[in-house]
Amino acid sequence: MDITIDEKLGYIRDIFDSLYIYENRNLLEKTMKDVDISLNIPKELNQCINFIEKNKSLDKDKLSFFFHEFNGIEEGFDLANVFCSSKDLDNKDFEEAIEIIKARSSEEIIRRAAKLLHMNETNEYADNEQEEILKGKDSIYKFVNNLEFKEEEKWRLYVFLREPEKYREEFVGFLRDYKPEFDKIYEKIAKEREKFILGIKDSVNKSGEEFLTKYSYFINFKGVERVIIFPMMYNCYSINFGFYDENTVYLGLGYRFDKDIIPIKNNKDNEEFILSIMKNLSDSSRYKILKILSKEEGYGMDLARKLNLTTATISHHMSNLHLSNMVTIEKQENKVFYKLNKAVIKTALQQISKDLGLD
Repeated sequence: MDITIDEKLGYIRDIFDSLYIYENRNLLEKTMKDVDISLNIPKELNQCINFIEKNKSLDKDKLSFFFHEFNGIEEGFDLANVFCSSKDLDNKDFEEAIEIIKARSSEEIIRRAAKLLHMNETNEYADNEQEEILKGKDSIYKFVNNLEFKEEEKWRLYVFLREPEKYREEFVGFLRDYKPEFDKIYEKIAKEREKFILGIKDSVNKSGEEFLTKYSYFINFKGVERVIIFPMMYNCYSINFGFYDENTVYLGLGYRFDKDIIPIKNNKDNEEFILSIMKNLSDSSRYKILKILSKEEGYGMDLARKLNLTTATISHHMSNLHLSNMVTIEKQENKVFYKLNKAVIKTALQQISKDLGLD
């Protein structure tokens, strides 16, 4: 297996993440509270949030327009994500990323939005639905109106899809204006980032594929020939992963993930870990999800249909179950499936029995 470190991609993702986290910081705080893990927002991230807050030269309206997360679909969605993906930015510097965005045609932007927004039950978008949207303003309105968004979000998406080239140029201009401001605050974490990257490189050089074992809770590396790792400084408690193709995986590593999240997941005697298991089991919807997954693997939209919930609600529940290691994620034929991690739940229940003298 070929494992490479993409520092350029990490830098570009940090630009996007800094803006996304600022705009959606209330969601970050809510997620940390929901998973019942006592973690504080690190000073590096707080510095970034405060810097953006006090920066009068930054257009906050455009920041909100492009980076506000829409709450009606499983994987989350913001307009900035329509212009490019991690795959597009592989080993690209800032100017190369800008050129990629500028090269997007109106049709490409609309098609990508349709792909991200309107998945069918096989987790693939239908080509005929894209073609329908491309017919004109009335088709765009019909498409947007059928989505599970707030009215304000629907209007934002509608005007975006009506004039994608206009907003593409605005987005490019916004990023160009933000970059020198971003670099000012990024300098303050340069040493920490360098230390983090050197740590990843050293671990990969020493242990090779074994380095990936601790992330197998989240993604199955079986059959993968290439893994592209990029460091994330602001999305620090998370990992970000996906598939470029059948043989290539990208893996974004938050610099606090190994230090603060992995120990919680690996320490089955840890009280916070046990409580997170119990909290998920005590939630009616999550318990129903686990019962379904105990019989068969499933994907988000299928679970949403079976439980009569929105995909956004399912996504929220799966995030909690995934972080508590109660479910794992596997890719099969370009589809992402959730699978019940029976061993972890069994271990937690055995520990509870031991702690309470029930065994």
